[in-house]
Order: sequence, then C-alpha cells, then structure tokens
Amino acid sequence: DELAACIEGLCRKRKGARPHLELNRQLLSGSLGSIRLSAVECALLTAFARSPNKVLEFWQISQIVETDQEKINKLNLAVRMDRLRKKITEAGCLGVPIESMRLLGYKISFEVNIT
Repeated sequence: DELAACIEGLCRKRKGARPHLELNRQLLSGSLGSIRLSAVECALLTAFARSPNKVLEFWQISQIVETDQEKINKLNLAVRMDRLRKKITEAGCLGVPIESMRLLGYKISFEVNIT
C-alpha cells in the first residue's frame, strides 16, 4: 500500500508540474531537473508559448534562428528542433513536447511558465 501511494503521488506530481523557463538564467526547470538552454532555444520556446495554438511556421522559426528566409534549410531547423525536444524531455516533459506539422512548421504540446 505504501508503494502504491508513493507511485500515485509521483504520478500526480509529474502530471501537475509545468515546465518553468527563467529567461535571465536561460534555464528550463521541470519535474526531472533543470536544463540550460541557448539564447536561441529560449527565444523559440518563448515564441511557441506566446503564439496562437502554440504553433510556429517555418518562416517564423527561421527569423528567430536568424537564417535567410529565402534559403530555409529545413534539415537544419529539424536538427535544432530535435535538440530542443531532447532538452525539454530531459527536464521532465512527458510525451512528445515538440511535434512537426507537415508543410507548416512545429507545435509544442505543453504549457510553460516564463519569467
């Protein structure tokens, strides 16, 4: 019974905790710990959190990462998104934190508190 109660408590804690992004420290904190992000990753996460439906199109992402809009290298953007996805998962976000939206861009699937 004690073990079951501990497991239930842990599950509640993990479900209820929103990741927290501290912009001045470039630190993403979640239920599994804190991960340092780059300035570009912080800008991307902030833009996702503030956008309608938490979606950014390819051209919006390219503006944030400062690549030439005419020569968007989608493979480079995919690598950046994959690295950010791994960091978010390491911090404790469950499921798939960043989803690719075919022919549109990317979407985050979680809420984040930003300070």
